[in-house]
Amino acid sequence: MRGGVDRGPCFSYWRLSYRRKFLRTCWTAPVLLLLLALLHAVGFFDWGIVSALPWPGGFGWWAFGVCALSGIVQGVYTFVRWRAACRPAPH
Repeated sequence: MRGGVDRGPCFSYWRLSYRRKFLRTCWTAPVLLLLLALLHAVGFFDWGIVSALPWPGGFGWWAFGVCALSGIVQGVYTFVRWRAACRPAPH
């Protein structure tokens, strides 16, 4: 995205520049993973239909793994796009 918001407050993720998207991903991904680990530790995922699912290891660790993988992919993607946007255009 060219011309995204790079300074000041912006609550919409889609209006941010790739640099700001990368920075937001870098601090929100660990917070989300910590929150999921805490919810799993207190037994939040051990109720109702979630406990009846046939996944080994429980739903909480699957959710943790999916979120970790998507956070890594999103971080790499926004970093690559940010660095590509910083390079000067070839003549």
